[in-house]
Amino acid sequence: MLEAFRCFLRGHGPRSRQTAALLGRLQKMLRLLDGSGSNIRTHREPIDAVWTWVDGNCDGFLRARNAISTAGVTANGSTRARWESGHEIDFSILSVLRFCPWVRNLYIVVGYGEKPRVSSVLGDRIRYIRHADILPEQSLPTCNSSGIECYLDRIPGLSDRFLYLNDDMFIGRPLSQSDFIDPFGRTKMREEFSAPDVWKTTDPDHAYVSSMANSEMLLDDAFGLAPRRATHHQCRLLSKRGFDEARRRFPEAFAATVETPFRSVENIVPPHLALYCDLYSGHAVLDNELISFVYYLGERGFAHGLERIEKFRPHLFCLNDGEQTSALHRHLATISLCKYYFSNS
Repeated sequence: MLEAFRCFLRGHGPRSRQTAALLGRLQKMLRLLDGSGSNIRTHREPIDAVWTWVDGNCDGFLRARNAISTAGVTANGSTRARWESGHEIDFSILSVLRFCPWVRNLYIVVGYGEKPRVSSVLGDRIRYIRHADILPEQSLPTCNSSGIECYLDRIPGLSDRFLYLNDDMFIGRPLSQSDFIDPFGRTKMREEFSAPDVWKTTDPDHAYVSSMANSEMLLDDAFGLAPRRATHHQCRLLSKRGFDEARRRFPEAFAATVETPFRSVENIVPPHLALYCDLYSGHAVLDNELISFVYYLGERGFAHGLERIEKFRPHLFCLNDGEQTSALHRHLATISLCKYYFSNS
């Protein structure tokens, strides 16, 4: 807890030792309150977990991808790394089952009947959602993860708030609902520690950077010009309310994104918009208490990053991949994940 607060303080500028001590006492006080006669409570509600996933070796996916024109699409938006599978999702699911046992249902959004290897063990515990179950018919087939994210909240039977993970995101320690929801029932929204204005400029060669910049312009128009950091690229708690509000405010941007078959520089980042809509409406609060690591498979220092994850065991971590990721890098990551989740430590 103390180390987490130190990370929080470092990410939000210099503060005095007295301020840090006061924040610590306030946090402890809130957790000790039982909620009698106040709005403070220990939160407990049905929460599901959702993954978006594709197996790049699936025949159905390969047929659909080859049938879609890539004219005008940036290399970054249609790169094979976007759907290459190293079976990381097996460990991502395992991490939720092990460290978030309070999660109700597990949903995996797929397009072509893909099933992860762990499904042979979990059976009916995993519920598969086809793209056709949530996306408009005219947007299919699609290879655009941002388009799929536009309608995550339309999964039949989904909880009002749900954990959302990519297949490269993992839980590293036992977590409770209180790690995602504050004592007043607000979603804890976490930000990256990058400079606030880094996402304000589009990049014609990078679909995600441009999508973030487009999202920021929409938020500036709707809520006023402000420095904002990117929302955490980790497991996060999203809400149906946030998606409804974002689609109501930005209908054209959502419609244009879902109709784009590959990631595009014209897209948006739906979870980013949904979380900030919750924040500005008072249903979320900024909170960077948890320790989290992000490492990129194949980048310099990657092996050291795996060692740091095993040593410090962060609450959340992400092993992102890209064009520089090789089969060897994925193999090293798999060995590290096996040690992490199957050792006796």
